[in-house]
Formats: sequence, C-alpha cells, structure tokens
Amino acid sequence: MKYSENILSANESYFETALESSSLGIGDVHVTRSNATISGVLSWQYTVTFVALDGDIDLLSINSSSLTSGSASVAEFLKGQANEFIIEPKKASGAVVQDLDSASGFKGKDLFYTELWNSDASGPGQLPNWYQDGDLATYNSVEYCIQKIAIASGTTGNFTLTYDTSSRLNGTYATTSSLSTMYVTAYGLKLALEELSNIESVDVTSSGTYSSGLTFSVTFTGNFGALPTLGIHGVTGSVSVIQTGVTEIQTIVTRADTDFVPEVQTILTSGTITGGTFKINFYGHTEKSSSIAYDAVATSVKSALESMSFVGSVKVTRTTISSSSGTYMWAITFLDPVGDVPTMVITSSLTGTSPTVTVAEVTKGTSSLGGTFVLSYMGQYTNNLAFDASAQSVKDELEALSTVTEVEVYKEDLYNGHKWTVTFTKQLGNLPAIVAYPFQYEIQTISTTGGSPTPLGGSFYLTYMNESTNVLSFDVSAAGLEAALESLSSIGNVDVNRVVSTNGQYTWSVTFRSDIGNVDMIVPTYSGLTGSNAKVTVVETVSGSSASLTGENPSVIVEEKVAGLPSYTANYYASSIGSYLLAVRQLTPGGLTGSYFDNQWLSGSPVIQRIDPEINFNWANGLITTYGSDYVSIRWVGKLLADVDEEFTLYLTADDGARVYINHTLVLDQWDSVAVFYVLMSTFLQLDILILSLNIRKLLD
Repeated sequence: MKYSENILSANESYFETALESSSLGIGDVHVTRSNATISGVLSWQYTVTFVALDGDIDLLSINSSSLTSGSASVAEFLKGQANEFIIEPKKASGAVVQDLDSASGFKGKDLFYTELWNSDASGPGQLPNWYQDGDLATYNSVEYCIQKIAIASGTTGNFTLTYDTSSRLNGTYATTSSLSTMYVTAYGLKLALEELSNIESVDVTSSGTYSSGLTFSVTFTGNFGALPTLGIHGVTGSVSVIQTGVTEIQTIVTRADTDFVPEVQTILTSGTITGGTFKINFYGHTEKSSSIAYDAVATSVKSALESMSFVGSVKVTRTTISSSSGTYMWAITFLDPVGDVPTMVITSSLTGTSPTVTVAEVTKGTSSLGGTFVLSYMGQYTNNLAFDASAQSVKDELEALSTVTEVEVYKEDLYNGHKWTVTFTKQLGNLPAIVAYPFQYEIQTISTTGGSPTPLGGSFYLTYMNESTNVLSFDVSAAGLEAALESLSSIGNVDVNRVVSTNGQYTWSVTFRSDIGNVDMIVPTYSGLTGSNAKVTVVETVSGSSASLTGENPSVIVEEKVAGLPSYTANYYASSIGSYLLAVRQLTPGGLTGSYFDNQWLSGSPVIQRIDPEINFNWANGLITTYGSDYVSIRWVGKLLADVDEEFTLYLTADDGARVYINHTLVLDQWDSVAVFYVLMSTFLQLDILILSLNIRKLLD
C-alpha cells in the first residue's frame, strides 16, 4: 500500500498536492479544510472531492503511526457515481462462468467494448449511427473466502478443525475427523473439511513441513460471501482470514408513513418468593418458553422470549420491587412482532409464601403496516409472506424456489417497516434481482370427484370469461392445463400444480399471475367425464387482492446491496446531453467485417457480408462479388488490438480509390485516385483499441 508524504495539519493546497502525487494514482482532487469538533475535541476536517476518478472509489487509508496523540479516520461523505454497468458472462446453459471453470489462461479474457449510438446518419465509412466510443470493460474476478491455517513448527499430535455456522438460520457446529500433524496432506485436509455438513467444497494448498511449520491455504469454492473462521483444536496453531468472500446481497424493505408503536407488557411478582421458576406463553399460542428463574436478570428473560418462534426481538428491563421478598418487575418492549401482541400467560412454579405473578399491558402496540406481499425470483413465486415475516419464513419461502439454492436472511426493525437482508451463499455471479409484489394472487382449485366403484376417465373442458379451452383429459398434466389456460386471450400467465388422488381423481391448483385482484371464476364442463358420480368442481382457495400490503401508504422495494462476482464493469461516455443507444460488443479475433456492394458508391444493401481474416486481395479479372468484377465497392470495419507495446506501421495499396478512417477520423481520402499507396504510422499500446474503417472501390481493370 502506498502513502503520501506526511500531511498532518496541512493546508488545503499542500493536502491536494500530496494526494495528487503520481505514486498514488489518484489524479486531480479538490480539498477544503474546516474546523470540526469530534468527541468534544477541536479537530481539522478535510473534504476531498475526487475530480479525475469516476464512480464509487475505495476509501483512503491512513497511516497514523506518527501521531503522538489523537486519532485520524476516513469516512465516505458522498458515494461517487459513474456511467457504468455490469456485464456478466454466462455459459450457453445460462449458468454463471466461474473462475475455477475457465480453461487455463482464459479467466477474464473476454473483451467487451462499449459504444454510444444515436439516430443520426453517420458519415461515409463510419459505423451506422455511431456517436461516441466507450472503453474496454474491466474484469472483476470471483472473490472466494480464503483462510490460512498455521501449525507451529515441531508440533506433534492430532488436531481437529471446527466450522461453526450455528449463528445462522439452520446452521450447525461441525468438527472434522482427527488429523495428524506429521502425516496430514492438503488433499487429506480437503477431504476432512468436505465431510462436514456445512461446507460444500474447498480447495487446499500447503507449504512448509512438520519440522519447519505447516501452513494450509483453504479456499471455499462452494460457500460464498463472508464466512465464519475455522477453529483449530488439539495443537498449537491459528486460523486467519486472508480474503473475505464476496457474494450477491439484496435487501427487501417494507415501509409505511408513520412509525410503529411497540407493545409494552410487564411481569410483576409479589408475595414472599424464595425460589422456583416460571414459564411464558402467549394467549392463543401453546408454545411455552424455557424456565425462567424467579430473580432472572433482564438478559435471561430476553433470551427465553426470543427463543420462542412467535417472538423475534424484545427489549427487557428489570426493576427490583423488594430484594428481601424476592419480588421483581420485568418490562418487556416488543420490537418484533409489531402491533397488538397477545397477552403473556404465566405458568408459575415459584416457591415461598403466597407467590403470585401478574401480567399487565402498559402500552398497546399499533402497526402502520399489515397484510402480505409476495416475492419472485427468476419467474418463480413464493407463497404470501406476512408484512412482518420472520427471517426464517423468508428464507424457507425463497429456498422452496428451484431457482434459489441457499440464502441467509437477517431481519431488522426499521420502526416504520422491516428490512430483510438476503445473502446468496451458494450462487455465484451478479444475480437477477428479487422482485417484490404488494399483491395477493388469486388461487382457484379445480378438483375431480367420484370414481368409486368405477374409476374416473374421459375428459372435460374449462371456460373463463366466455372463452373455453380445448377438451382436456381427466388426468391432464400440470403443464398441459397451464398451456390450455394460457392459450385463452383472457388469461395471462398462470402457475399450475397437480395432486394425484385415488380412483382417477386429481386436484389442480391454479394461481393467476397476470390478472391481479379478485378475478372471475373458472367454470368447468364435465359431460365427457366418465366413472361413478363423476364431477368437476372449482373453488376459490385464495381471493386475489391488488393491495394485499395494507397500512399508511405501504411500500415494498428490493435493492442490490452487494453485486456478486465474477463480472465485467463497463463504462460509457457522452460529450453532450442527449438520448442515445448503448451498444456492447464482444470482441472476438478473426478479422474485419467486409460488406461488398455491386456498385461503386457503397450504396444500398451489401450483396456479400463476411469476416475477412486478412485484407490482402489480388482479384485481377476475377469476380469480387457473386456476379461483379468491376464497379464494385467494399467497406471493412473492425478493431485492431495489439498484444505487445510497440509502434506499428499500416500500409495500404489499392486500385481505383480508397478512404481510411482510424478511430472514426478520416486519415486518408483518395477516393478518386486511380492507384493508392499510403503509409500510415500509428503508435498504440497493448490493449489499446484501434478502430479501423477501410473503404475501397474498383472500377475498370
């Protein structure tokens, strides 16, 4: 890491000069200095505006080792934005390309180039509608979590490794089999770790020896993001995180216009209490808390309540009523759930003289939100989620979708809504956004009944808003029924699930995805259905609602917090304000695109269009196009990319006229010449793009 010279108490000009040092690579900055009081201490505050760098820039680092007193810190005041976007390479199957899957030497070697186009016709030889070039996209490689295990030199004996995800939803604490310091190998350590239920896959390398000290580097290739640190037991050793993993993180946020009023209830003990415990449950709920001691501290009551499935988060305070009588009062503020919480019910096992426990509601909770919402990911939908759904509920609903492998969910109270942070722990890439809908989708259930003693058979059809499906077999598949319903112009997208029963009976659950609200009923016609007492019925299982998330101006939004990797970051530039089309080209080697015209003016549509790997033709009297040898014209366009840094000389020899554009600038115009020989000297660096457009025409030999 590079640092500027010492800038303690520097004025603005000196501070700017130090930051603009070429060794830092920051470029032009603007600095202002002002007085600030921090923690009661008069301080200097420098505000640095990055002029030369675009977008969200890494925080400056401070080397404060020379400070004799006080401290120094850096904070982001305003996040920079740039005209940039993400390109994510995928395989033909749609799966994200992982660095580990790339062939040797090909990781991050795709070339994506950006251009802005407008609707104005461009000049001769230029790409149609071209306005301005961007640049090559930069590669952002996967950042796996990497941890280093170090075992002291000469250490003998066996050791185990532990991996603790118990702080996560559905997490576990897992321990490897015993490993010997004298004989353990990188492969053996890999197998031991991959046997753990909470580790998907790892790569392990090793260095050192038993006598000099062993070091293992563990790369987590199947578990993504910031991961718990491994533990080592039985020997003298340590584990450190070398690289924190990065994975896709998205947030789901619900809000209303006014804050929640949290419910407050108190538990009061009276009499003379010498010992014993009590348990808590809620009116209408059978689940009870663990036993709580008669003199339990506030944190113990909080822990007991938050271990219950009904309770998310509470704040507890304890007041001593009489230490000699052993009586106390606990005030419980419910942060989650919100609204009017059912009254706590106490089951007492307290001992002493006339021990009693009473519960009182001090503040009735109110919620400015209510109802439900639905989440969708890559075309699949969750069931309805309560406005204050638990983290576990959101996790379970998302993981029930085939498009989601595994997520970790953390819930926060925002006082007028909630935020669920969703971390994709087993899917790489800059993933599509979860979509949230404040709807309740209509669900109608179609059932066939009868079939005893004669099983059902035959067919039926369905009518919706005066449109009817084709005849459907009594056992039509879910996909078949879905296709039949979606063929009707009055129905958009539906999801269909089928359940098989006995005697030829089936049940189909139809969820309306495009038609929002309480929709019309499907009407069955079953005269073609055979079997005993054959019948088809349709019932509304869930009434649709176009505003299922209720409250004071309720909203639900999804935002990307951290973009997953790998990806490419592309930029675009516009010299003036306007409306443009953004084009992204994936550059592949192979030649220039040639467009061949059966006229001398590059007019109309080309009769031949192909990739010419080399521009080195001698047609003489031969055909140039399918039928033309004279009065033809050709335009070659493309980009040249050097693989080394040096000076290149471009030579052009042509007969009957030529124009050459380099980087959209006309550098040669000999269109009316009989013969052309031109030497163009061009210097460009490795990975610089030279944009070439070459026009020639051939008249008569």
